[in-house]
Amino acid sequence: MKLLLLFIPLIVATATSLAAAPNQQNPPEITVTEERVESIFPDGVRFHLAATGPDEIDDIRVHFKLLGQTNQSAYRSMEFEPGTSIRGEAILHSGSRGEHIPPGTRVEYSFEIRDTAGRSLRTDDQVYVYLDHNFDWKTKSDGSITVYYNDEIIEDRAESILETATETLEHMGPILGVELEHPLHIVAYSDFDPSEARAAHDLQVPFAVALHLGEVGLLKCPPGPTESRRRSIADALRRLRDD
Repeated sequence: MKLLLLFIPLIVATATSLAAAPNQQNPPEITVTEERVESIFPDGVRFHLAATGPDEIDDIRVHFKLLGQTNQSAYRSMEFEPGTSIRGEAILHSGSRGEHIPPGTRVEYSFEIRDTAGRSLRTDDQVYVYLDHNFDWKTKSDGSITVYYNDEIIEDRAESILETATETLEHMGPILGVELEHPLHIVAYSDFDPSEARAAHDLQVPFAVALHLGEVGLLKCPPGPTESRRRSIADALRRLRDD
């Protein structure tokens, strides 16, 4: 019995030591300590990243794709000071310095990090919805269609827009031969100054509702009668089919 009591701890200790040995031999890796995306509407999207590693990090890229507008991805090199602990940022421009990105656009992105020792790390894909950061947006959604609205006073209108869009897609989609491959986003403003929008935001939308449907971009969609909204959405579907 005494031999058994002495033998069991020896086996446990030996097994524990063997299990711990591989972990001690694993080299340290690149670690992401912070990643963040922010809207700088109407100028675009700013990406932030912080990371650490055992050797100098000398290359960081943010890969992105504008979902519903293109099947191809692109990247921007991030600006940062090389080192073993870094912070960097990159901007995806909209407007005069880049391709126009309508509010409501879904931006898929990931980060790729490399160091001087040949290590590399690619983060998982994430999706960011680009909106005007000057407002606290609320949503109404049925899953495939989402209405973003910036004020509770137009909640009923947002609900009506969602119902109209859903009905229009159900009835007109099969007729036009259109099937949505990406979610449909509709952006509704409670107070929208068209002259200010053209000057500052370059949106060219003189109504309170802007419809974003993939590469169709922004569409004039008046906030008045339901039939007007239905015609606007049907027109967007026709343009999507033609493209």
